[in-house]
Amino acid sequence: FLFSSRVGGVFFSVITLALAQVFNLFIQSQQKYTGGFNGIGGLPGLALFGRPLDLVQGYYLVFAVVLLVYAFCRGLTASRFGLVLRGIRENGARLEFLGYDPARFKTAVFMVSGALAGLAGVLYVPVNGMIAPNDVGMEFSTAAIVWLAIGGRGNLTGAALGAMLVNVVGNALSENFGAYWQLLLGAVLLAVVFFAPQGITGALARPARGSGRPKGKGMARRA
Repeated sequence: FLFSSRVGGVFFSVITLALAQVFNLFIQSQQKYTGGFNGIGGLPGLALFGRPLDLVQGYYLVFAVVLLVYAFCRGLTASRFGLVLRGIRENGARLEFLGYDPARFKTAVFMVSGALAGLAGVLYVPVNGMIAPNDVGMEFSTAAIVWLAIGGRGNLTGAALGAMLVNVVGNALSENFGAYWQLLLGAVLLAVVFFAPQGITGALARPARGSGRPKGKGMARRA
């Protein structure tokens, strides 16, 4: 319904965040089944073919899954499907004029995203040993947007880099600065947004694009 109604951009983000919050409240209200605000704890850790994994083995398992998902997404974006998605991002009306149905492609990529998020949850819950409403609410959804803003939108490397950096820096600040770590993390995020609006990968790509320009054009202008 959302895609066929042509809802997009910021409005689509607001609707999805609102739905996440509604789902969060619903889970909290079902305390008999979900544990309410406290969630469900004491869950078993990661296992492979019925064999429990220690922290190091679990790390390598998660890392291997991340690499496989990255390779899958890289192949998907390089395919015809990914090309159509980029076309929809740039000019959905033109793609529709060429005979493509943007709603179908948006629905498909939303389903793929949901499947990958579900896979992440399968790994996330055993690693933490618990699941709480905050893990499926607005707070976690907003964190994902922050990861993209920091790492860089529009590319897979930026998404992965942003997620790693924000969590590593956040953990380091929480260990060293106690109650003030969120304030300091917010200052770091604001600095990145102000000085690198396209994210870290976008800031790193600018010098590379500049150095790749043919020198003849500049010489022709001076002539």
